[in-house]
Amino acid sequence: MDLSPAPASRREERGALRRAVAVLDALATDVAPPSVRSIAERTGLSKSAVQRILVELEGVDLAVRDPATRRYGLGPRTLALGSAYQ
Repeated sequence: MDLSPAPASRREERGALRRAVAVLDALATDVAPPSVRSIAERTGLSKSAVQRILVELEGVDLAVRDPATRRYGLGPRTLALGSAYQ
C-alpha cells in the first residue's frame, strides 16, 4: 500500500468534492430554499465558490435554481441517489 501524499491535483479533487458535499448538505438542511449568501455563510466558502459549485451541481441535476427567487434546492438526481441507497 502506497502511503505517499497524493499529487496536488488529487488533493484538490478531494477538496472540491468535500466542498460540493457541504453545499448539498446546506441545500438539504434548509427548510426554505437558501440563497448563495446563506449557503456561503453556512459552509464557510466564498460566495463565488458556492456559485461555481452550484452551477456544476445544476449541470448534473443535483441542484435546481428557481429563476424567480434566485434560490436553490436539491435537484431530482438526489432522489434517485437516495433511493438507490440500501
